Amino acid sequence: MAEPTNVRAFFYMALLTVVLSSAGFALLHFRLIGYGLTFFVLVPLCIGYFMGQVPSWRRSFYFSIVLGMVTFLYLLLTLQLEGMFCVLTLSPLLIALVFLGSWIGYAMRRAAGPKPGRDARLTLTPLVLLLLAGILEHYFAEKYAFVRVETRLLLPYAPERVYDFIRNVDTLDAPKPLLLRLGLSVPQKCRMEKEEVGAGRTCYFEEGTIEERVTALERGGC
Repeated sequence: MAEPTNVRAFFYMALLTVVLSSAGFALLHFRLIGYGLTFFVLVPLCIGYFMGQVPSWRRSFYFSIVLGMVTFLYLLLTLQLEGMFCVLTLSPLLIALVFLGSWIGYAMRRAAGPKPGRDARLTLTPLVLLLLAGILEHYFAEKYAFVRVETRLLLPYAPERVYDFIRNVDTLDAPKPLLLRLGLSVPQKCRMEKEEVGAGRTCYFEEGTIEERVTALERGGC
């Protein structure tokens, strides 16, 4: 037998999803957590967990979670806080983890029963774990290393001509591949300080810049 759906509670849960998702994104924006397991796994789990603690929880609220997540992701796109590529690739994972978290929260609330202090412990414990995980990941897991990346492309032109063309690019106007059309950063132009090893080269994108340092220089080299 299907459970009755309260329209007001349905939209309340959708709004709660948007608010909690925005709060999780704010933790990232203010650098309390970083891009890692804390943000991509623990944050959606905690969002779902808190929703599973709502006393009037119904199975029909899973649809309100979807509505709230879609609304939140739409806001990220319209406010230009994230690109289409990130939203499309991450939304299935985030929604699935929110569902899992809501099931865990609901199951724990049912198992704990009406005990004194139950609500405070069940609500605060995940929040403390989330902040603690963010701090630990920020100070111990975010390690950076210098890596070497090579890209090779065969062109039907003389090496000297290609070198002169890519050294400084005034305007990059060309058909965009699929990933760039979906929201990956689009390069616009590049500037190199001078032609010598150690010189800086800056590439400008729609969302920012990439600073490069020349480590080898050979006009016409291969």
